[in-house]
Amino acid sequence: MRKFSKMLCLLMIGICLCMLIPTQVRADSDKDRIHDYVITVTPRADGTLDINYHIKWEAVDPNEPLTWVEVGIPNEHVDQINKKNSFVKKISYTKKDGSYVRLDFDREFKGGEIVEFDFSIHQSWMSFKTTEEIGGKERDVLKYTFMPGWFDEIKVDHCEVRWSKSQFAVLGSDTNKLEGDYLIWEKSLDKKERMVCTVEYSSTTFPYNENEAYYTDHDSDDETMVLIILIVVLIALAILIALLDDGYGGGFGGGGGYFYSSRSSCACASSCACACACAGGGRAGCSSKEFYNGKSLNRPVKECDNLESTLDKAFDILEQKS
Repeated sequence: MRKFSKMLCLLMIGICLCMLIPTQVRADSDKDRIHDYVITVTPRADGTLDINYHIKWEAVDPNEPLTWVEVGIPNEHVDQINKKNSFVKKISYTKKDGSYVRLDFDREFKGGEIVEFDFSIHQSWMSFKTTEEIGGKERDVLKYTFMPGWFDEIKVDHCEVRWSKSQFAVLGSDTNKLEGDYLIWEKSLDKKERMVCTVEYSSTTFPYNENEAYYTDHDSDDETMVLIILIVVLIALAILIALLDDGYGGGFGGGGGYFYSSRSSCACASSCACACACAGGGRAGCSSKEFYNGKSLNRPVKECDNLESTLDKAFDILEQKS
């Protein structure tokens, strides 16, 4: 009876998960494609960043014209937002679950037409102070962790971040490519895929104000979805165990519990290394974010019990209590 009960529990949990997982969009229904996404970052003497964006965007869908796009930026502490193309009739900052630059075009693009546009921003609140081991000794460093805005529904053929090192000496970075005066990160990005760029300077290279350390105002729906799935699964499991009780005694008794969740968002304190930006076009959404906390971006992943072993433990507890 226990084996039958466990199989039914697994089946019901699988059905619940299938109902909650969004259906993948077929590739042939893609409305947009980005061929080039090049971001050039130049630090200023005060530690703020001048960031230039160059994007080559194809409007694939012949029936839905592209008239505007939004590109995610790290946070609301941005100014000097400038367009570089005459066909961009308006450029503006906008905020909705995070910070974006919106560009409105003076005409429609559709059916394979390509729009190639540029804009620039001045971005603050981007560095944070931490301690790293360098040459066998621990020393304070200023770290910048930058993630270009990614696209949940658009593939990017070529994404490249170029970080200028011409004016200020760089202690280290996680790139392995140099080109003239630039550190280079580049790769193609699938839908929802991200690229993280980390650069470190001496703590004395730029002035540092802890109250203006790395900050981003992008929120995430990831935690909400995970909690919904978890609650549905637990409810289904509780109901099934109660209904399929095989004579050992029923129900959950005594005790209590709580769930601890490390937020998968980017609402950062000054001590954490968030790498967030999120971008979507006029027809592309933005949902999940990554969260990096602490000194290292390569944190060990906690191993979890698989679902079957979790069910076994639940049944063992019930048998012991009976």
